[in-house]
Amino acid sequence: MLNILSCAVCRKGLVYLGNISGTYTAPYFLYLSALTEIALLPEQPLPGRLTSRHKIRGILKQLERLAGFSPQNHKHHVLLIKAELCRITGKRALAMAYYENAITSAENTAFILDRALCNELTGRFYIEWGKPTLATANLQAAWNIYMAWGAVSKCDQMIRHYNHNFAEQSDLITAAQAGYAPDQQTREFSNQNLDITSVLKAAHTIADEIVLERILDRLITLAMESAGAQRSVLMLNRGGEMIVAADTDMDGQQRIRAGTPVSAPEPIYRLRWSTMSHAPSAA
Repeated sequence: MLNILSCAVCRKGLVYLGNISGTYTAPYFLYLSALTEIALLPEQPLPGRLTSRHKIRGILKQLERLAGFSPQNHKHHVLLIKAELCRITGKRALAMAYYENAITSAENTAFILDRALCNELTGRFYIEWGKPTLATANLQAAWNIYMAWGAVSKCDQMIRHYNHNFAEQSDLITAAQAGYAPDQQTREFSNQNLDITSVLKAAHTIADEIVLERILDRLITLAMESAGAQRSVLMLNRGGEMIVAADTDMDGQQRIRAGTPVSAPEPIYRLRWSTMSHAPSAA
């Protein structure tokens, strides 16, 4: 019902789009219209589906032209629309690449809503695919961005809609239902909620379809953000030797090349992953 209502509003708005031509609002409205049309596609009969696909292709063509002139404003819109189209047509490997590129592109902009939306739709994609751990990581990232932005109602809606993905955050669910105070709006998920081992296992299960390095880079970035750290290093035990698998800092810089052996104090890597408060890192 919500998809139908949103699509109806967008279709009505398209009639008046000429009145705001030349503004950023016009292409942004087209972007949202395309996303709502895509969301409604599976529920439409064949004739309506063909009409919507034609409309989506037209919007995508316009946004691709604009992205050529101003990629920082429109590139992530194009990538997210393509990801959603691949999602509904079952092209999972291609959809995953588009989602990850959309997130990366959005992170290089100042558009907070777009960053959050890219993460949320990526999380929904992983839910549909049956990858709950990857879904939770992206949904948590989206939740954090929405909350830092002050979109409390949206955070509450996410917790209710994706309740099974936030099952362990009972304190956050209670807080969202009660309403957040201004000084609580930047509160983020604890890094304890990011199950590093499960994410790695999920990454390995789809290693044939994606570049593992991309997943690892995304993983340690999420871990760093959740912990509020300035640097994140992922080390793996390879035959009794600790090897750097991924490394990043707040500026996205890599200081240690992947595959480099690292000497670390024995207690760091002998702790069980399930009882650690954060992922092991090398200074």
